[in-house]
Amino acid sequence: MMSSPTYTINQTVYLKESAALGRLEAMRISGVFQIASGDWLYTCYAGYRPGYLAGYMGDRYAIAQGAVLQFSESEFVTYQEALVLAEANAMRNLADIQAKIAQIT
Repeated sequence: MMSSPTYTINQTVYLKESAALGRLEAMRISGVFQIASGDWLYTCYAGYRPGYLAGYMGDRYAIAQGAVLQFSESEFVTYQEALVLAEANAMRNLADIQAKIAQIT
């Protein structure tokens, strides 16, 4: 029996590694497909889409200035999970700052 994907098209997800570093980087899923191993891959568009040039350049300019990125399911987290990871990073940074202050005084 085939498993269903965790995330869906047009869902906003966050990059796990970035959240662990304290940055919440959101991505919108633009495609979902399953590979031979049964794992799900997700595609996201990343790039610059200038609205004021669309009338002059059409879609060709937007495509040339962006990229379609592929991610595995394990590279994404939900907003709540991203906040928990970012909070843990902030707590580590705070503990480091407090240790440095204690060394000085």
